[in-house]
Amino acid sequence: MIRGKTRNKPYMGFTLIELVVALAVLAIGMTAALLATSQAGHAGSVLKKRTIAHWVASNRAAELSINKEWPRAGVTTGTETMAGQTWHWETEVESTEVPELRLVTIRVTLDGEEVASLITFLGRRTWIDCPPAAPTGSLCGAAGKRV
Repeated sequence: MIRGKTRNKPYMGFTLIELVVALAVLAIGMTAALLATSQAGHAGSVLKKRTIAHWVASNRAAELSINKEWPRAGVTTGTETMAGQTWHWETEVESTEVPELRLVTIRVTLDGEEVASLITFLGRRTWIDCPPAAPTGSLCGAAGKRV
């Protein structure tokens, strides 16, 4: 009588518990990768927002420096549209111990949240009369004024 055949070879394959552990490790790894990707995307959008806000502040500082009027101490506010968004800025001008120097603080907000600030000094342009016989190559021009 022939009974069932027996195998002498060891079983080749994975058990159910090994598959469950492998899937758990894979799920944890994929979750970590997805979280890292999400954080990188968020950091990129925050960096973009801060960069644009700094451009707005730099533009305001440039406007003040090329303006011919000496800014009075005080606070002014305004808006600027850049990158399709309306940015609000606040410029605070303070007097310093040096009369020809102003301390300027520019704060930029978007949707009520301060995104960037810029602190700079603004100096008053002073023109010094040049001597009548200014040496060649000096900073004095033909009109006797410093250039």
